[in-house]
Amino acid sequence: MGLILDSDHLILSERRGFTALQTLMELGSKRPGEQFGVSAISLAELRHGVQRASTQSRRDFRQRFLDEIMTVTKVFPVTASVALLVGELDAELEMRGHKIALADLIIACTALEQDFTVATMNLRHFERIPGLRVVNLISPR
Repeated sequence: MGLILDSDHLILSERRGFTALQTLMELGSKRPGEQFGVSAISLAELRHGVQRASTQSRRDFRQRFLDEIMTVTKVFPVTASVALLVGELDAELEMRGHKIALADLIIACTALEQDFTVATMNLRHFERIPGLRVVNLISPR
């Protein structure tokens, strides 16, 4: 068993001034013995934040956070089977009147492929995805 960390958990931790290692240690204390990972799409979202930083010091901190994430946790690629599942679920959800951002669908499908739970603050959003287990490990405050 394991957890795929949604980008929101990582972004909030970085904004609070935590390093990636501190973040994983904190989350690990709440789910001891579980493997943590991120979808490759989360790297894109974190890199976006690096590029949009308003100061050089913020940019440097965000880049260190991103570099550390890639070092201390497993990064799951977007495989062909994940991509096909994304297309299937996107169509299914859309037919039921739900639209979920592509990045979130990729994160969810990565978790489904690995039989992992998604750790996110956006429970309501991810709970729309059939068969996906979700949990929130950090408070927004």
